Amino acid sequence: MADQRLFYGNGDYYAFNRLFNHTVSHQKLYLTGVICFTVGLCISAIASSFSFMMGGRILQACGEWNFTSMAQVILLTIYPAKQQGSIMGWYGSAVGAAPVIAPTLAGILIDYFSWRMIFYISIVIMLFSFIFALFVFDDFFRYNCQKSLIYFLLF
Repeated sequence: MADQRLFYGNGDYYAFNRLFNHTVSHQKLYLTGVICFTVGLCISAIASSFSFMMGGRILQACGEWNFTSMAQVILLTIYPAKQQGSIMGWYGSAVGAAPVIAPTLAGILIDYFSWRMIFYISIVIMLFSFIFALFVFDDFFRYNCQKSLIYFLLF
């Protein structure tokens, strides 16, 4: 059931992405997601109550929505059709390994430091991601408004 919701969520993003890509560059969409995710991390790191931390985690989820779907769209766009299966396999392996490795690393951090350290390390990683995206990220797609609107309405 959760996988099905994730699939539908990504489908919504693909349609949203195709509709608005003629007005907003992918770099701006990605950077907006990074900012939203990082602000959520900061809120969670300084949270003094569960409700405050949950608000930060919700903000993180809104930012992460960009990463998951945008990564797949970008990978399928920059790689030729011959290599798309291979690259999506590598992407799937990384996404599949994260839920196995992350709890172990988080447990080690919590044992030796504090639970807040998880958020501090993530903030540093996201700041590097933001700086990297500013200088390296390129706008991959350009479709005209009519094609995007038709695709959005169909899907």
